[in-house]
Amino acid sequence: MQHIIKKIALAVVFTIATSLCCSKLKAQNVPAIFLHTDKGAYFPGDTIWFKGYILKKGLLDSTVQNLYIDWGTASDSVIQHNVYIVSGGVAPCQFVIPSNYTNLALNLNAYTAAIAGQQELAYFKSIPILQKVSSLQKPAANNYFLSIYPEGGVFLSGVNNRLIFRSYDSSGQPIEISGKIVDANEKEVMTFSSEGKGLAELRIMGVDQQLTVIWHGPDGRELRNRIPPVQKQGVKLGIWELQDTINISLFALSGKRDPQTYTLDCRLNRAQVFKQNISLQSGQRNEIKLPKHDLEAGVLQFTVLDQQGTKLATTALMTGEEVKLLEPEIEFKEISKLAKGRNSFSVHLPQGEEANMSVSITDIEVPVDSTHTIVDAALFGSMSVHRITNPYTYFSNSKTLDRFVQINEWQSDFTASDNLPDLKDSLLYLKGTILMKDKEMEQMNKRLAKLKAQRMKDNKPVRGASFGYRAIADSVMRYQEIFPDEKGSFQLKGLYFFDSLLVRLTQVEQDIKFMPFKVNYSFSPISKPERLYSPALADDRSPGSGFYDQLLNYNPQFYKDGLGVMRLKDVNIQGTRLSPRLRRMDKFYAKGWYSRQGILSLDVQSDPNLVNIYSMEDYLRYLYIKYPILNKIRAVYSVNNFFNVLLPEDISQIAYIKVFDTFPENPKAGGVIAFYTTGPDGANRDLGRIIDIQTVGGYVNIKPYQYRTYKTDEKNELDDYDNRQTLYWNPLFIVKNKPDQIEFYNNNKPRGYRITIQGVSKTGKLIYYQKTIK
Repeated sequence: MQHIIKKIALAVVFTIATSLCCSKLKAQNVPAIFLHTDKGAYFPGDTIWFKGYILKKGLLDSTVQNLYIDWGTASDSVIQHNVYIVSGGVAPCQFVIPSNYTNLALNLNAYTAAIAGQQELAYFKSIPILQKVSSLQKPAANNYFLSIYPEGGVFLSGVNNRLIFRSYDSSGQPIEISGKIVDANEKEVMTFSSEGKGLAELRIMGVDQQLTVIWHGPDGRELRNRIPPVQKQGVKLGIWELQDTINISLFALSGKRDPQTYTLDCRLNRAQVFKQNISLQSGQRNEIKLPKHDLEAGVLQFTVLDQQGTKLATTALMTGEEVKLLEPEIEFKEISKLAKGRNSFSVHLPQGEEANMSVSITDIEVPVDSTHTIVDAALFGSMSVHRITNPYTYFSNSKTLDRFVQINEWQSDFTASDNLPDLKDSLLYLKGTILMKDKEMEQMNKRLAKLKAQRMKDNKPVRGASFGYRAIADSVMRYQEIFPDEKGSFQLKGLYFFDSLLVRLTQVEQDIKFMPFKVNYSFSPISKPERLYSPALADDRSPGSGFYDQLLNYNPQFYKDGLGVMRLKDVNIQGTRLSPRLRRMDKFYAKGWYSRQGILSLDVQSDPNLVNIYSMEDYLRYLYIKYPILNKIRAVYSVNNFFNVLLPEDISQIAYIKVFDTFPENPKAGGVIAFYTTGPDGANRDLGRIIDIQTVGGYVNIKPYQYRTYKTDEKNELDDYDNRQTLYWNPLFIVKNKPDQIEFYNNNKPRGYRITIQGVSKTGKLIYYQKTIK
């Protein structure tokens, strides 16, 4: 038997060495993604400051250029599809929650181009949103559950079986229990108690009779669960870790005299380590030793299948987590308990370590989700079938982690990840296609061909199309000449941009510039999905989180009204001032009664949609759709400060519009929309000539976080009231050969703060640190 074991071990080791090389183009393309946010819960209208980490084979992936994030509701409707630029494996950025967002959670999927077509491989995060009326309720009477998991998934007759128990409440939170196992005659077989995180382990002989677990939840109620019946045939699969090897134990009961052939499949996360046929004699135990030195950190999963591909047993083990974790050393320099007082500390790493980190410091009352960290995101990835509640807490000790990894249900279908293409990511640029009816496109190409023939005789080129672009914040439109192909397609390589770009396209040649067309622009090659992907919770759990109590108690902007309902404090919204151009137009056009302040002022000729509107009727319909307030004021019309005048038919003559919600000539109905015309010399000369004007989106702009600093004197109290909840956020905190210092200031009510540091070292170690200072 020892001879057989050695032969199997040698075969397996050989398979590992070759398979790891071959798997690089397959499952290794699945990145580990994590988003560190500045805090754990937000209000509608808040800005979520975050840093995206993209890891490949345990290191920050410098080959990825783009991170795609779909933001959506708790019902998985996508509200925004954004692309963020990545540099050195990280993407620091922000997301503004819509002020009218009404859901209690904001969900997101983050992914790279390599996995864009496989939503189940994406990173998932759910962020609590605190609404105007608090709907968070204290939990009602809780239900308690017990899961019983035989090692390998098989409770085999006649052998000593390892059973793992997991106890938890309705939200998935672990509970500590004690109990006993009784036989069919209610005779006690053994007692047990959980040993942290609701997990317990015992060994019991598989007997052919019904065994029952009798246990008590936190409320003292007696509960019962039946242990699964024994199987008289099957394969028992067990694993344990030694210093240099992972030992795999296989025991088969086939009921047959001759050895039977099985397949042992081994996966490290999604990458296939080996897939080996093995021969097992019924009733004999076999052991395989797997060297650890070539294995990365992650979920190592073993599956035994019969020759028809039916799964007989499966188990898992976490590898390498103990060498992957690194906690920085923090040395406090200043700790202030004063309003707007200064605090400082330095961050040290072991000699020779360099790390790219993100640092968040929040008010002590702010909910911070410490149950989901870069550690579990990198090591678990998107491997779990169900959403894991409090994943990081299982890393508290190796025994707890071992039990959890063995009982959790991990992904077993690797078809999607095995067939991923090896894509080369690159920065995105704008592409476009001119859209015309087939006959008109054919006619335009004929005209261009004729022009080329004529111009060749004169040794002159045919002009292309004029493409103009302007960033929303810029005042200057830049132009370049482009030459679409016969299908109307063109590319603007090198035009990388953030936020929105105002683009303008028109034909230059006189023979084709009046031919109608539209342009279809694309920046991202990946389109917005119809729905988000959300990993399901286990059937007997309700959505819960490890910081639910924090959410219940977090109400810095709440007040109670007369009925005791918690509501957000009122916020005064200041009116916006007119731009300098609108102020000049108002001074030039609006006279007499009309010179007073209105509720809306419009520079009509600067509206890019004007060239697509051909009648006053269409223009009025456009105004009422774009500005819903016009439907409420029941307005009459005036032209050039005169009431009861016909509106001009030529919309190119309209320069300025001013809206009032009251009007002396309309006392019962409401207000007035005042139109001002330019005269013939001020008309928009582009009308008639086909111009396509659009606003297209690019990369989400990276905005710097605004730090607050104060002078250390008594004048601090005279400054504006400071109610910041995020006291410090730095997504690019890089420590190399020496300690680096962080300095920040309290808000007006310093009750303490919470420091969270996450990151990845240059050697691939995962960094997580959290400390509360009161």
